[in-house]
Amino acid sequence: MKILFFFLIIIFTNSATASVSLEFTMQSSEVKQGSIEKSIVVLDQVAVQKIGLQKLKGQTLGEVIYIHSVGPLLKKDGSNLYESEIQLVFIKNPSNNVLLHKFENQELKIKLNDINFISTEGAEKLIYQDFFIPDRKSIIKWALSFISAIVVIGIAFFVYRKQKTKKLIRQEKMQVKNKLFQAMNYDEIIAIWISRTEILNTFPHIVRPFKKFESVLYQYQFKPIQTDEEKEIVESNYREFLKEISGGFDGV
Repeated sequence: MKILFFFLIIIFTNSATASVSLEFTMQSSEVKQGSIEKSIVVLDQVAVQKIGLQKLKGQTLGEVIYIHSVGPLLKKDGSNLYESEIQLVFIKNPSNNVLLHKFENQELKIKLNDINFISTEGAEKLIYQDFFIPDRKSIIKWALSFISAIVVIGIAFFVYRKQKTKKLIRQEKMQVKNKLFQAMNYDEIIAIWISRTEILNTFPHIVRPFKKFESVLYQYQFKPIQTDEEKEIVESNYREFLKEISGGFDGV
């Protein structure tokens, strides 16, 4: 009886600590550090029962990927597998295609497909709130990149204006501006941050104040959980950002 009890304990322990496998397939073979990327995650029925996939939102898995959002879980036709579309951020370059992560007493085994990882200078330090003072060479390089970006945006915007009628351009600008000024709470502000490319392409003159606000947002956005106080800091800085850019929208 003691021997049977001993073996039952071993079996229970092994089953309790067995790893749960998740397969991540990136929708793009090229991913950029610090950018939001899309992926399909596939898991079997055992993994579905052992973990709540939605609970992974806001988690940093294996100190490599931050889960920004998790879509609905759908069963794949003709199989016992399930899949979901997720948005994630690569904080740093994975050393291999398998990551291990402890989550709610479960060991997750995260399998990644082959990707081309593009490092972004300073991105990892920004994500972990380890800010630094750049040297003069970096400042010049960033300034030239910023000026080049403004020139490219200006040319693209000029071509865009030539192709559209004045009335249509005004309507499109008004929609973007309303979205910008209607954001009030933390989640709405994050939605603005996600669509920043559209906003900055439409109003390139607000790039500088937006980057200033973004440096505050980065201190809290990639943390697993944001406190009410931290959300209020982000919301307060966003209101200051709106005050700074109010006016100067070409009469829109």
